[in-house]
Amino acid sequence: MTRNLPTRLISRRFLSLSSSTNDNNRPPRILGIFASWRLEAYGFALAAVYAGLLLHFYMAGAWIIDRAGMPVYSDFTDAWVTGIEALRGKAALIYEPGEFVRIRSALLGPRDFFHPNWPYPPTFL
Repeated sequence: MTRNLPTRLISRRFLSLSSSTNDNNRPPRILGIFASWRLEAYGFALAAVYAGLLLHFYMAGAWIIDRAGMPVYSDFTDAWVTGIEALRGKAALIYEPGEFVRIRSALLGPRDFFHPNWPYPPTFL
């Protein structure tokens, strides 16, 4: 019987813990930061921060267009130009460095810092 005593005590403790939950059989809330109204507020705050950052980058000319309204040269520009040429059926032109620079210059104007080639294999397209 002494062996059975700890088992009964543990069982009573466990039953007392499980009976202390609320009537809807939902577990008690441990952290209030996950309340539905707070999660909604977090989402709106995050969206507002992103909108503010995008507006800031747009006004500073550091986004995909500069202050003059011209596209900014970035890796996105290369992918955009390559995609347009692939849609036109002239994807082979991007592997000729002179043609690739000419196509990007037509979009962005003359720049000194172009990479002269498309570094990705044809399977990228």
